[in-house]
Amino acid sequence: MLAKHALRALDRLPASEQQHIREALEKLRSDPGSVDLAKLSGPRARWRVRVGPLRIIVGMSNIDGTIYVLDVIQRKDAYR
Repeated sequence: MLAKHALRALDRLPASEQQHIREALEKLRSDPGSVDLAKLSGPRARWRVRVGPLRIIVGMSNIDGTIYVLDVIQRKDAYR
C-alpha cells in the first residue's frame, strides 16, 4: 500500500527511477531478503530500502504482513 505522500513523491521522479522503485517494491513483496532492507532507529517500526540514491521508507504490519510505503526520498534528505 502506498501512502498519498509516497505516491506523489514517486510521480515526481523520472520514469527510469520510478521503474527501479517499482522493481524494488515487487522484490520486497515477493522476497524481503532480496532487497537492501534495514530497520531505522527510533520509536516507530520503520524500515528503509535502498535503491541507488533513493530511499523507500516502509512500515510493516506484524499482524497481517502488509507493507506500507510511507515515503520515497533522496538519500540526502532521508535521515534528517
